[in-house]
Amino acid sequence: MLILLRSGYFFGTIIFGLGSDIRGRKRVASFALALGLTATIATGFLVYFFTKTANYSSCKGLIRNQRMFMRAYFNWGFSRMLLTGICYLTQEWRMASFGIALVASPALVAMLFIFPESPTWLLSKNRLEEMSASERKIARIAGVEYVPALHPRQGKPKSLRDVMRGGMWKRLVVLWVMWLTAATSAYATDLASSTISGDLYLNQFLFGLVIYMSKVILGIVDARCEAFSRRMLHQGSQFGAILCFGLLAVFKLTGYAGPLYLIFNLLGIVFVEYTCDAGHLCAVESMETASRASAMGSSSFIARIGMLTSPMV
Repeated sequence: MLILLRSGYFFGTIIFGLGSDIRGRKRVASFALALGLTATIATGFLVYFFTKTANYSSCKGLIRNQRMFMRAYFNWGFSRMLLTGICYLTQEWRMASFGIALVASPALVAMLFIFPESPTWLLSKNRLEEMSASERKIARIAGVEYVPALHPRQGKPKSLRDVMRGGMWKRLVVLWVMWLTAATSAYATDLASSTISGDLYLNQFLFGLVIYMSKVILGIVDARCEAFSRRMLHQGSQFGAILCFGLLAVFKLTGYAGPLYLIFNLLGIVFVEYTCDAGHLCAVESMETASRASAMGSSSFIARIGMLTSPMV
């Protein structure tokens, strides 16, 4: 069943990532979210197949400070706390599935009737009137005056083969390694989190709380510290993760199971999450606009391979 769940991530990334480039961000995100809610109600364990890709489809085209803001305040940490609370209140997987679907339903309504299509995607399709209408609606939702702006003409999106032939393959391979190691580490740690001593629900809530607060802190540091670079984020996070999990290995060998075990586990997960953030941001910011969809899609595909191998770790 775990392999089936990870396969949902694997194929969902390919199908909906490509679909969002062809059919539009809003349409694919709405369909993915609706299908995910239906699957949740029907089966109780297929929610991740679709709803994660809705997130992926909706966040393309953001400028630099917006990307970090989105990852700081809308992240897995908050979702983890919410899921833990639902599971604690229901105490049964079928009822938890209904609870998850109920909580997620307003997002589908907002996606269908409030959020407009991505102006960036409309521009790439040369649908300029619809792009202007979308920008006006976004300005109205934000409560600011709409000021028309000139948009540079975007080139045709490049396929993965074009990116490889264009001399960007070295950069792409580095991104693949970053995403693979981060995904494998993150999901292997997640799968082992239930073995930590203490109350299961409390531990999971603490994991979510620490992840959420760490993302907020990261967003503040990125906004206020100009010297803070993506390289510093990635390499510093890797060093922190190695240090924390090295100490956990020592605790494991010596049989120690005190509070420090939980503390360093929490810190290690934070650093792994920071490494994942660095991978996402580097994939968006280090590739030209025309190559960005191929870079993000292929990197996400590689990350799903890491997810599939994480149970063996």
